[in-house]
Amino acid sequence: MRVFRLEAKTGKASDLIELSTRQNFVLWLPGGELLRGWARSASGDTAEGISRIEELFSAVSSEDQELKDGWTGPKAPKEPKYPANV
Repeated sequence: MRVFRLEAKTGKASDLIELSTRQNFVLWLPGGELLRGWARSASGDTAEGISRIEELFSAVSSEDQELKDGWTGPKAPKEPKYPANV
């Protein structure tokens, strides 16, 4: 029974990844990758599953910073309000 549930989760993860990729659902893709890593870990390939999850977290952290920069724009150096008297 447990093996069936793990196979079902792996299948659902693959379905979610495929759908997210095909329809460009960028916010759902990491969820599918996370579910796939969990299923792999729970099915006995613990090292590979955890490795995939760690890679996902690292990638999401990098993309999160890029997203923040994209919304706020790059930080411009502050210029004085008034030009210096020469």
